[in-house]
Amino acid sequence: MIAQELEEIFPYFALYAHYRRKHKPKLKVTRKSHYKKGPKAEELFKKP
Repeated sequence: MIAQELEEIFPYFALYAHYRRKHKPKLKVTRKSHYKKGPKAEELFKKP
């Protein structure tokens, strides 16, 4: 898409570095799940 609009090819790292400098994103990481969690307890805990 970028190559078509600008008629140039940019390396992925250059685009990623620019994005990180300009927008300062944060890495999204899911919460850890407890290894002893039971399916029944999970259903009771969830809101209806």
